Amino acid sequence: MTAMVWLRRDLRLRDNPALCAALERHERVVPAFCFDERLLSGRHASGPRTQFLLESLRELREGLRSRGGELFVRRGRPERELVELAREAGCEEVHFAHDVSPYARRRGRRVTRALREAGIEVHDHEGLNAIDVRMLAEIRAALAAAAADPAVRVIAIDAAGERAFSAGIDVAYVKDLEGFAAREVGRELHRTFLALRTTEKPIVAAIDGLCLGAGLELAVSCDFMLASDRSRFGLPNIDRGIPAIVEAAILPLAIGIQGARELAYTGEFWDAAKAERRGLVHAVVAPDELAGESAAWCERLAAKSATGLATQKEIVHKWMTTDLEAAIDFSINTVVLSFGSRDQREGMGSFLARREEGGGDGRR
Repeated sequence: MTAMVWLRRDLRLRDNPALCAALERHERVVPAFCFDERLLSGRHASGPRTQFLLESLRELREGLRSRGGELFVRRGRPERELVELAREAGCEEVHFAHDVSPYARRRGRRVTRALREAGIEVHDHEGLNAIDVRMLAEIRAALAAAAADPAVRVIAIDAAGERAFSAGIDVAYVKDLEGFAAREVGRELHRTFLALRTTEKPIVAAIDGLCLGAGLELAVSCDFMLASDRSRFGLPNIDRGIPAIVEAAILPLAIGIQGARELAYTGEFWDAAKAERRGLVHAVVAPDELAGESAAWCERLAAKSATGLATQKEIVHKWMTTDLEAAIDFSINTVVLSFGSRDQREGMGSFLARREEGGGDGRR
């Protein structure tokens, strides 16, 4: 029985979920890649994304040939080219991994529909949501859109699939980078995580599965972290020969310097229960309850004053990034923005009315 593996962004031979699944089930596997013609023309042809892709394909082809295999490369629309190749190779199944971008999801649905119409069985495998430059740009764009939309009061972040919120940076992308290129990746990570910390609206991260390395840095940059009880957290950077950097610097504030040392020095993972005990996450629930828990937190936050939350988030950011006296001075000056606002007048007016009515402290 023969199966095709449609290789998308994940061009690794090892630990590729679609490729591993196909090799377990079938005697013959046909690895295939379909080029987007836009990458081979105009300004895109010499761009870093295209060059990285071409180099990755060369390495993959060499690796397959060393094992007696071959990489099949087509150009054109994947929903057409993959159906034709599957028929030519006699493939009864096609396997591919998730891609989290909206465009890739739409393309995946088109390919799935075309293959099934051709009578070919499709297996869509969950990836580990490895972070690369494209994903970071997409996160920043989504944040900017949500921040600009007055109808959005709270931002929720979750991930495709059940295996991982994010297993961290895409190692295949960064492993061969040299000094300045590696520094730029670090800066790109920081730009994205800083945007999470400084976007005025509160952000809730719903974590299901692995939350590692840059994925943990992304999550801890959010205002609230909720987790399923099967989630695991860690900084495996040390086992890859590099230190934990960028927003891992926030971890001592979240879990203390000793907790941060434990994660960074050992590379070992915390389960969800330990993460909750150590103050890393706000709540742990069963996987099928995570979406509801996230929605409940979002509803609680959305009921608060938008101006008050934005001001408070900015103050918390100063607590994290400046010295004590500067943070206190900033908060005293910033509170001026809240006084005289409609939310302040209504909130304090309601407090006083309840106190007069109940004769208490106004909290009833």
